[in-house]
Amino acid sequence: MTLAPNGGDAEEEDGVDSGDPSDAELLAEIEELQEERSALYLQQVASPDYPDRLRNAVDLLLAEPVDFKPGDLVMWKQGLRNRYFPAEGAPAIVVGLAPGAVSEVRDPGSAQYREPLDIQLGILDADGDFIAFYYDRRRFILWTQGDTED
Repeated sequence: MTLAPNGGDAEEEDGVDSGDPSDAELLAEIEELQEERSALYLQQVASPDYPDRLRNAVDLLLAEPVDFKPGDLVMWKQGLRNRYFPAEGAPAIVVGLAPGAVSEVRDPGSAQYREPLDIQLGILDADGDFIAFYYDRRRFILWTQGDTED
């Protein structure tokens, strides 16, 4: 790629699209996705069983957490998954515990603001490499072969 004097791609200067979306296009796509998520949320709220499902979710979150230990296989509790990994129903392995650790996210509007991150879990990623992340242990239960929690 050659750079134009203004710092842009020379191909773009010549009127040839590089194929990469512009910042404005990316922003529009993000806004569209946010609107779709908002619409789905409003559908959830409008459901007659929403209050019962909401109470059930908080009961699961606030239930006495399991005393996990390194080597345990765990999975998400139903309805409490708030991260991309591990996949729903898939096992993750407990690597370590970090009592008292809290998310460093500083935005009070974030779902991760002051979230406990008291358990480190490992998975094998798409390349088969072992990676580990920190989570709120209250969101997990012990995994057993064949469990899906659906």
